[in-house]
Amino acid sequence: MSFCLAFYNAQKTTPNGCEYIITIPYKNDEDLDKQVYDLFGEMDSHADMDYCFIEIDAHEIGTDRSW
Repeated sequence: MSFCLAFYNAQKTTPNGCEYIITIPYKNDEDLDKQVYDLFGEMDSHADMDYCFIEIDAHEIGTDRSW
C-alpha cells in the first residue's frame, strides 16, 4: 500500500514494520475525516483487486482522534 501513501510523505516508524506516519493537510475536521476515509477506500480497493484485504486504523498524533 506504500503507493497509496506516497502522496502523504509516508515514513515507516520502524524499518521492517507496517506502521507509518503520514501528513495530511486539512481545512477542518470534516475535511480530515473525508481524506482519511478516502485513503482507506483507495487502499481497500487496491487490496481487493489483488484478492487481498487490509486491516487499518489511524490516530492523530497529539489528540485522542482515531479512525
